[in-house]
Amino acid sequence: MTAPLPASLEPIEFEVRLLHARLDRAEEHYKSFGQIWADYLSQRPHALDRSVEDDGTVVARLRRVVPLPVELSVVFGELLYELRAALDNCLYAVAVLVSGQNPPPSATRLEWQEVVSVQLALWGFRALQVKLELRAHAADLLSTNSGSIPRRRCAR
Repeated sequence: MTAPLPASLEPIEFEVRLLHARLDRAEEHYKSFGQIWADYLSQRPHALDRSVEDDGTVVARLRRVVPLPVELSVVFGELLYELRAALDNCLYAVAVLVSGQNPPPSATRLEWQEVVSVQLALWGFRALQVKLELRAHAADLLSTNSGSIPRRRCAR
């Protein structure tokens, strides 16, 4: 992060830098996943099998002839980990701003609502597309206090 933070965010400068580092790392995993996937598809890993049934219908089946690379699973898991950790960093930073203390009171009990975890898993790569928007509005997001802190255990 090259731009200086607004004065209101100076107490959480480390957390904001960590958030950006995690998003950068997630982007690296996203690109790595794309490259592994493209390399896999370039092998033409599937075959189309056609057969005629007794009643005259034609059945087409797609058969995998090259197994999926194990690296896809590993890189995808690392991507989701970094995105989840970035959310935890956001929560911690907001708690510091709201409480005025670092660490904030009950830091080990900070939680996100469960729906956030489910949505993160379902959205997967969509979260990376929000990365630039998040960076552009980080100051607004972190300085806004809705009056309640979401619930979901935060690994810190």
